[in-house]
Amino acid sequence: MSRSQSLVEPLQDVTAPYRTRAARTPASPPLVFGSGVDELPALVSLSREQPVVARTLSDAVTALHQAPHLASALPHLLEDAMDLMGADFANVQIVDPRDGSLVLVAQSGFGPAFLEHFAVVRDDDSVCGLAARQRTQAVVADVRAEPTLEPHWGVFRAAGVRAVQSTPLLDGTGRLIGMISTHTPSPRGPSTRSLQVMDLYSRFAGEAVAQFLDGTSPLGRAADRGRG
Repeated sequence: MSRSQSLVEPLQDVTAPYRTRAARTPASPPLVFGSGVDELPALVSLSREQPVVARTLSDAVTALHQAPHLASALPHLLEDAMDLMGADFANVQIVDPRDGSLVLVAQSGFGPAFLEHFAVVRDDDSVCGLAARQRTQAVVADVRAEPTLEPHWGVFRAAGVRAVQSTPLLDGTGRLIGMISTHTPSPRGPSTRSLQVMDLYSRFAGEAVAQFLDGTSPLGRAADRGRG
């Protein structure tokens, strides 16, 4: 049984400002797997070299875009990331547009102490905070060997985490939407290929999450009309 879950109250709090903004980013056309010009060479290479992984990625993106709401899409993000990275734990954060902080809105495998400690990240002294500042993947193969993470050592130890990677979720314009992080209980760095696949997945996931946040997801609008 999956331990993945959306954290409903933080999710409602952080998504509200996106829905109430006076001016929204113009709606993007529905995203089709493989339609991005920048992603196409990477997809072609992946399909040729690792067709099974490419199919898994395609299925993951399709399922994500078929989710009617963000709350139902988040567990897909968690499961997909753990599958793609071979990880035991994962969490998703969304950027709060009011102050730029990362708010933890979904998790798999963690207990209350970890969730409370990383509930809101406002600086870059964590792996996810560093990835957010640099707008690129951040990887720590052994958190206990990284002095800058010392404030988090106790929480990582209690949660059984030794290695972390964080990948930014960006929309089609490059706006930082959130962060998806995976964690393992043993010290090890992910393979270059795994990171490339995760980065590719995050490009599609970031646009999907952006559409949910901005209210431009076609399925989300349809579901809202159905409830009306």
